Amino acid sequence: MSVLRPFEQATKALEGRAENGQHGTIGEVLPALLGLKSHLVSCYNQFKRRQEKDEEEHLTTAFHVLETSINNGLDHMDKYIAITSEIPVYLAAVVLDPRLKWESLENMAKREHPTTSGFTEWVQNAKFLVQRLWEQ
Repeated sequence: MSVLRPFEQATKALEGRAENGQHGTIGEVLPALLGLKSHLVSCYNQFKRRQEKDEEEHLTTAFHVLETSINNGLDHMDKYIAITSEIPVYLAAVVLDPRLKWESLENMAKREHPTTSGFTEWVQNAKFLVQRLWEQ
């Protein structure tokens, strides 16, 4: 399993060098961040399962390094997702993208905020920010 391959793919997709202009829009940033976070969580879970099976000392050290690295990556993802989620332009770009729209934004919120109250609050805030941007 390659931990970094999705980061390379996301970087290339967001560079905006697609022939048909399909990639590199600001509306793709938040979904990309959430996808990368999901990938890191999956990697963390896989490494944890492997670590539980292997008790060899040299592997335990390697797993500790990987665990620390993935946790650091998750911390950074959380930081950038929080920042991006508070900037109305990113939210509006997702909503106005015909491939994504509000439903996509709400699905992202469900993944990010599994509790009903967190989800509802996030969606209400997102709608408020987009509405305020629209009115400006």
